[in-house]
Amino acid sequence: MPKRSPTTPPDQSTWSHIEHLFHQAMDVNGDARESFLHSLSESDAEQVRRLLHASATHGTGFLEPPEVVVVPQSSETPLRIGDFTILRTVARGGMGIVYEAEQATPKRRVALKVLPRAIAKGSSARLAHEASVLARLLHPAVAQMYSMGVDDQGTPFLAIELVENAQTLNAWAKGKPERDILDIFVRISHGVHHGHQRGVVHRDLKPTNVLVNNRDEPKVIDFGIARLTENDVERITQEVDRSKLLGTLAYMSPEQCAGNTDEIDARTDIYSLGVVLYELLTGSLPHPVESKPITEAIRLVRDTPPRRPMRNGKPLPTDLEAIVMKAMARQPSDRYASASEFADDIQRYLHNEPTRAKPPGTRHAISLFAKRHRAAVASIVAISIVLLGTVGTLGVMNAQLTRAESRAVAERDAANKARDLEKQQRILAEQIANIMRNSLRSANPELTEGAELTMREYLDQTSTMIDTVEDPLVASKLFLTMSEAYFALGQFEVALQHAEIGLGRAESAVQQDASSAESLELVAPLVAAKASALVRLGKGEEALALMQPTVDLLKESRLEDSDLYGELLSRVGDAQVQMGNFAAAQATFEQGLLIREKLFQPPDIDLGESHNNLANVLWQLGKRDEAERHWQAALENFSGVLNESHPYIATALGNLGHAYEMKGDHEKAEDAYVRSLQLREQTFGKDNLSLAVAWERLGIFYNNIGRYEEADRAFARMNEIRSLHLDVNHPQVANGILNQAYAYIERKDFERANELLERAVAIHEAIYPSNHPAVGGALFLRASALVGMGRPDEALPFARSAWELRAASYGRESWRAANAQSLYGECLVRTGSTQEGENLLRESLDLLSASLPPNHSLVVEARQRLDLVHGTASPTR
Repeated sequence: MPKRSPTTPPDQSTWSHIEHLFHQAMDVNGDARESFLHSLSESDAEQVRRLLHASATHGTGFLEPPEVVVVPQSSETPLRIGDFTILRTVARGGMGIVYEAEQATPKRRVALKVLPRAIAKGSSARLAHEASVLARLLHPAVAQMYSMGVDDQGTPFLAIELVENAQTLNAWAKGKPERDILDIFVRISHGVHHGHQRGVVHRDLKPTNVLVNNRDEPKVIDFGIARLTENDVERITQEVDRSKLLGTLAYMSPEQCAGNTDEIDARTDIYSLGVVLYELLTGSLPHPVESKPITEAIRLVRDTPPRRPMRNGKPLPTDLEAIVMKAMARQPSDRYASASEFADDIQRYLHNEPTRAKPPGTRHAISLFAKRHRAAVASIVAISIVLLGTVGTLGVMNAQLTRAESRAVAERDAANKARDLEKQQRILAEQIANIMRNSLRSANPELTEGAELTMREYLDQTSTMIDTVEDPLVASKLFLTMSEAYFALGQFEVALQHAEIGLGRAESAVQQDASSAESLELVAPLVAAKASALVRLGKGEEALALMQPTVDLLKESRLEDSDLYGELLSRVGDAQVQMGNFAAAQATFEQGLLIREKLFQPPDIDLGESHNNLANVLWQLGKRDEAERHWQAALENFSGVLNESHPYIATALGNLGHAYEMKGDHEKAEDAYVRSLQLREQTFGKDNLSLAVAWERLGIFYNNIGRYEEADRAFARMNEIRSLHLDVNHPQVANGILNQAYAYIERKDFERANELLERAVAIHEAIYPSNHPAVGGALFLRASALVGMGRPDEALPFARSAWELRAASYGRESWRAANAQSLYGECLVRTGSTQEGENLLRESLDLLSASLPPNHSLVVEARQRLDLVHGTASPTR
């Protein structure tokens, strides 16, 4: 075929040829497609490439000949068509030209849509279809069809209401306030609903198919590909569409993309309306189909959920986001049942009323102390606050029920319901009061032979007492509080048992309606408590499996933006951290932070907690600057709400001290560490348990900068304080020993380190399951100390076990496992298994180099270990 200039418009026969080549290109992928395109002439290849590119954002409707094809028989605008005098050309498109024309009788101006005779054969049926559809529609938001005919030359035309000074919906919406956009969208939705009531599904709703006149009145246009829901639809769509999915891909529903024509109904239009509203509010599309191959774009729309709608980097208001996402639900049954219902929900949002998309749920009302201070020692006051919070929850439910019911039923019925709930509230309050009286009596020294109960003894007595509580609502709340209290004491197995019992009581209370907001508010905190205990016991994978059904229920109940969901995400992130999946944990904590940023305005404790969680995992990933920013944000949120002496502020200062230390700013680091310690002393006294962590951090810092005497004094205070409060086998005691031993390894005082590590390993093996990653950490340090002492044969089994445990917990390719593998390789080399050791050393160096910067201390140490094979170096620990 002779080559043509790329700018030469293809005629109809050439277009058919190009379309045929396009389909051939679509049948192959990758290199095969490129080879096929290279075999074509330059002009053909260019045209086909243009079509392939266009396929990213259009359905098969884009295969209609390009705009340059749609020209009348003469290149000039005709003077007349039928009874219409042509005034000007309004628009040219793939399936027709639209003129502004004047009709003689009746005298009026219209939009005249015509087709060229060259392609009229296939499109006359389309025009007839469009006319029959529009003839049924008489609504202010729908462009009215006046007449349809064929002129003397066989050119079909359609006379439609002319939209004066028209703008497309997108153009009109630029710079408009949210309320104006929502107001006009309500009118558009009512127009679409009018069509649905008359058996018409538009199937091609998009911003360019909605025009807005100079009076801000919307008009839905182009029902030419509408799918009638009456019996003759299959014959018409087969004749006109020839089994193609028409419309613009970015706005098509998943069922349209799947080619499921039997599933296309009014809810298909609701999905498209949802996409339009998404774009109007955010300026972007819910699926990134731009520049995607058509098959990939179809897969995105068909198989993946829409992106969360964001405006200027911020989420939409919770209720509005829920409305948009409900309209775009992947399953038609999950969308609004009608366009009218969609419009009504927008009206509710505009009037600050509860919406169908996000019905008014009850806010989880557990006390600030029990919810926030997981690391604090539980107390009678904490339990009192939590239990009284249960009554507060019912009060919230009562108020919300009254508000919601008063709009839907008679005031008398709402009042009756409110009285019933108030009665339930009184009964619950009496039960709680009885429990609290008995709990306080059991803790009274005068009634216990003068001996003050330890917190553990108090909890054990209270646990026995609440086990007899019959009311599942009260019992579940109590068991949740007990679980959190035991957790704070480091009694993770007992905490797990209480969470399991409470969860069983809660599930029995809500078994009839497990997915309601109220049920989830009862169950989800217990799921989170159980998951927390599992994570501390080294069962992160089990914790994730436990939480997933509740996460799914919260999503299905449109509670993804609730504090309840954000709290559960924190536990999911903890589990991911325990499993060594820091990248996933980062994404989880970021999502939790976004939720809380929408719910709360800074300064706020929840926001501070989320920033702190994210900072911790960013630090693990080596993103130190980002971590420092989030630790700083955590401190600002805590400082803006809490008293300066609050332990949260002290914790945030300690984290910042760590960030400063790693940046080499030792002056700022020491100041932050010391301030953190002083704040805790001012608040709790010099011997409070919380000071042990502050002394521990200060000791590590002093050791790292070579101030060993000060480091030893800090470690001594750490041990002294913990001995006053904790059992010798407590996890905090074991962790403190590990840090102190590591400090001695850094000083090359391997003898003292080994003495401590013998004890630390014994504690870890006593309190943790054998496969817990904490055990792996203790074994790793024990092996390091033994190697440093020149006893690699004794170190060998410890190093191997550490490697196996870390590989099982974090993944064989994680830096933790690779570091243990490197140590094990060194042990093999030093005990004579040179070849096996060298292989492990080389592999571990590759793994560490893939995860960490080249100058990271672990990478440097791994290189030095490898040099041992050739006797050229000795690693520095």
